[in-house]
Amino acid sequence: MKGMLSILLVADRHTHDLAPVFQAATLAARHADECDFMLVANGCSDAMFSAIRLAISGMENAKLIKLAAETDPDSAVMEGLQRAIGDFVFVGSVQD
Repeated sequence: MKGMLSILLVADRHTHDLAPVFQAATLAARHADECDFMLVANGCSDAMFSAIRLAISGMENAKLIKLAAETDPDSAVMEGLQRAIGDFVFVGSVQD
């Protein structure tokens, strides 16, 4: 694919396994010239937020967005879409 891809994933308070986050990002990134990665923390615990922040700390072009309060999934996606800079956006949800 020609152009930049934004990968947008939403994690919520039910998220316990981060492996799908990195699997989805890796698979999607293979198909783009350039890629940025955003993860929206929608109602995640402080411990999960810290774990996510640590896990993505070594990733280039990674952004972590923590919502002030838990909201519905569509609003969480919209928060990420407003910050997406890619020509294309891959939207996913991280749920166990």
